[in-house]
Amino acid sequence: CSTFSRQSEVKINLPEADSEAATDYPNSVILSIDADGNYYLQGSDGLTHELVNKKVDTLVHALRKIAGNPEQTPFIINADGNSPHQAVINAMQASNLVGFNHISFSTLRPDAQP
Repeated sequence: CSTFSRQSEVKINLPEADSEAATDYPNSVILSIDADGNYYLQGSDGLTHELVNKKVDTLVHALRKIAGNPEQTPFIINADGNSPHQAVINAMQASNLVGFNHISFSTLRPDAQP
């Protein structure tokens, strides 16, 4: 059973926040969630891969495949401002089940150019 579908490009409109811009972390696991609640993981190949479905078990399986050492690996969630709340909650639940300790959300500063 495959966890990923074919490579695809995901368009995410990040919500705005009045904080400093996010720091880039090498060797991080990046999960993007589009406005329809679909999940996309950035693999070690640097490409973004869409998961085959929206189930928590599928996300957990995919995260375990690419996590390396989840206790030390930053987990970054790029959720579209219109993503379903449940999709974000499921992502946080999956990250907890895999064992990530460093979880952050990407945002845009209001004055940042997309």
